[in-house]
Amino acid sequence: MKNQIKKGVILAAGKGSRLLPLTLNYPKTLLPICNKPLIQYQIEAMRNEGINELIIVIGRLGEKIKSYFQDGSSLCMNIKYVVDEDPKGIASSLLKAKDLLDGFFVLFLGDIFMPNIDLSKVLKDSSGSKAEAIVVAKQEVTFEAVKRNFAIVSEKDNRITKVVEKPKNPPTLVKGIGLYVFSPLIFEAIKKTSPSNLRGEIELTDSIQTLIDRGGKVYSHLQDLWEVNLSYPEDLLECNLRVLKEKNLTNLIGEGVKLGKNSRVSSSVVGDRSIIENSVVMDECLVLPKTVVKKEQFPLYRQILV
Repeated sequence: MKNQIKKGVILAAGKGSRLLPLTLNYPKTLLPICNKPLIQYQIEAMRNEGINELIIVIGRLGEKIKSYFQDGSSLCMNIKYVVDEDPKGIASSLLKAKDLLDGFFVLFLGDIFMPNIDLSKVLKDSSGSKAEAIVVAKQEVTFEAVKRNFAIVSEKDNRITKVVEKPKNPPTLVKGIGLYVFSPLIFEAIKKTSPSNLRGEIELTDSIQTLIDRGGKVYSHLQDLWEVNLSYPEDLLECNLRVLKEKNLTNLIGEGVKLGKNSRVSSSVVGDRSIIENSVVMDECLVLPKTVVKKEQFPLYRQILV
């Protein structure tokens, strides 16, 4: 595998249906965590390791992603966009980016928040092996956590023999977390993959299994980290409050916020250009940008205000 990977992909074409009503006007990958879009954490993780060419696969509300990041120059990146108007699965969306990739690349699933990922270790691991793919994984403590993702079965040298999407009876406590390094061989595997019985979509895990079954060398890379698959509104609130705490901040108030008289805000994140009217009391809340928060009869606690 190449020592220096220069290209990355973020899949951001999902509709975010389970995050409604937050995703009525936001693509879920732009939802803010401490006033920074979710995928900006991924972009910065790649940039910090010398990956400066990025393809973002966009779908519904994708123009908002393009408008926000544009060509990527503000983040010292070169960003190109590919449109997947009708996503048929993660692997199908990845295939849309094929023509812009000519070697090994890093892939992030755009709805996974992993702020403390050590991407340098992933790249070092991949450069030192002869793998066609690296799957970043985590050792869980309960099988329930694995059931929501996909299980990984590996040999002693971490070579993967089997991956199982959302298993009812997980064969291991090791799960994939939505970060990969792939060679172009993954695209041939995707083309050989049929829609799954589970969701009728072309699952990336099925394509990885196809690559394995065709003799491809696929390895796991374990990291012990906190990560959240952003699926429901409470996930977004959890991410904001945890990062706020890790930053040792009492509050995070965005730019241009108007805070009314006698209002009290504690342990909360307030988005840019929001208005907090007089006598509002809130604790452990998230206020999305440009939101007007009116006085309530009771204090606001652990809510997302849109």
